[in-house]
Amino acid sequence: MGWSSVLMATMMIASSGAVTYTLPMTYKADIQVEYFRGANLTCDSNMLNVSQNFNNIESIQWMLPDVSLITESTNTIKVIKRNMLAYTLMIDRVADDQFGYYTCIIVYKTTMVNENAEVKVVRWGLNINGPDFSKLRAEYARHAIVGAIAAGILLGVLGITCVIWHYRYNARKRRNEIKYAANASSEYNNKAYDDIDIEKEKSHNKSNGESADSVVIDEHM
Repeated sequence: MGWSSVLMATMMIASSGAVTYTLPMTYKADIQVEYFRGANLTCDSNMLNVSQNFNNIESIQWMLPDVSLITESTNTIKVIKRNMLAYTLMIDRVADDQFGYYTCIIVYKTTMVNENAEVKVVRWGLNINGPDFSKLRAEYARHAIVGAIAAGILLGVLGITCVIWHYRYNARKRRNEIKYAANASSEYNNKAYDDIDIEKEKSHNKSNGESADSVVIDEHM
């Protein structure tokens, strides 16, 4: 919303064509609100102290983001009055269509000394750069930290499991190798013993055969 809109609204407020208006002094403030939360916009600032100078004010009107002017409550916005002036806007549930600038136009009374009606403006920017996602970002960050910790613990457990399995596998493999070597040695020794027994048996049989031959020869003699 440009200065032309503000000046146009100022001219619409004029109650008499004989009254002239000075260029408005603007006091700005921007706020961010979460979706579907409430927002209160007050037609005041530390420099103006409107609440202390109601008697010097002729009128207060609010210009909405769609450039419409209100002094009374609507379906979506409640106007809180003080000293019969629209001092505060209350928005119950802030949604996309309510983002924008809310401009409070204050027209001061003329005096005998100053015949020019002084106009001042308080402009609120509601979610101009989007809604407030700080809580949502904090929640996502917390979940990300918890997820990272859980992933780290899981990786640690898997790493320890792999190390334990590796050493147990190597130990089992070593035991199997020793057992296999022992079995092979035992089989070799048993075979050697069997060979010795066979040789002994052959030698014994041969000796018995020679003795029998000797007996036969003696009988013929």
